[in-house]
Amino acid sequence: MTRHRWYVGLVTRIGLVLEPVVYTKILDRHLKGYTIYDAQGRWEGQNEASLIIEVIGELDTIPGKDGTWLAKELKYFGDQNTVLYTQDEVQTTFV
Repeated sequence: MTRHRWYVGLVTRIGLVLEPVVYTKILDRHLKGYTIYDAQGRWEGQNEASLIIEVIGELDTIPGKDGTWLAKELKYFGDQNTVLYTQDEVQTTFV
C-alpha cells in the first residue's frame, strides 16, 4: 500500500499565521480520509508551526490520482513557498 505525505507550513509567505482549517477544507473536498499531525518545521532559518498530512492507500478521488496536484493546491491556498510531497510503499494491516 502507498503512504502519501504532504508537509505544509502554518505561516504564509508574508508572515500571516494560518489556522489548519485552510488546509482541511481542501482535504475534505478531495480525500475520503486522512490523518493530520502537528509538527514543527524550519524554513529559511525560521521555526514555524507545520502540519503533516498523511493518506494510506490510493488517491482515487484526486484528479489524475497524483499527489503533486494536491501539493499544488495546498501551496496555493496556504500561500506557501513550497509544499513537500512524499510517497513510499508500506506494509499495512487493518485489525
